[in-house]
Amino acid sequence: MNTQVTTLSGNKLSARPSVKIALSLLKTNNYFCITMWKALMKMYRQYKDYVRVDLLMYAVMFLMIILYAIYTLAFR
Repeated sequence: MNTQVTTLSGNKLSARPSVKIALSLLKTNNYFCITMWKALMKMYRQYKDYVRVDLLMYAVMFLMIILYAIYTLAFR
């Protein structure tokens, strides 16, 4: 899912959405946002597999809660 990104110098690049967000933060010159974004991306890359497992676990739990609610409403 690549998108076209215009850099600060005006060059057009093909990049992922995360790069597009990082470049938009660079345009705002907000140092805190840039360093926080870099730290979050570093942590995400480091723990990518665990994040995916957690999201899958929460999705299954949410689905089970919905199914339980439907079951209790239909059969009580």
